Amino acid sequence: MSDDEKHMLDLDELFGQARAVKVKWSNREYELLRMEAIGPREAAKFMRLQKKAANLQNLSEEISDEQADEMAEVIDEMLKMLCADLPLAEMAFAIKVRVLSFYVEETQGKNVLKAALEQIGATPSAA
Repeated sequence: MSDDEKHMLDLDELFGQARAVKVKWSNREYELLRMEAIGPREAAKFMRLQKKAANLQNLSEEISDEQADEMAEVIDEMLKMLCADLPLAEMAFAIKVRVLSFYVEETQGKNVLKAALEQIGATPSAA
């Protein structure tokens, strides 16, 4: 490693090269907003929604119908932030959760996804 490389912050290495994160549904592709493109307020809101969803998920068997509806709303709001064009009304809840899991894995790394899933008592294969 050269001296120049020792004093360089390699964002490509840390975050991966910026590439589109896309979801294909009903033969259409939808591009999700990358975390790098989200402003600080939106990022803070997204993180609050993530935490709220995790807290609701922790209730698992004790979750009320009202809390289940709230969780669905939180997931929809997160997805709307990432791609306003996603046809959420056509997507089952499990599909929406899978899209979010894919997004986190692609933008924040597999270790972040694994830790988040373990925190809510799920496994990566269940996502």
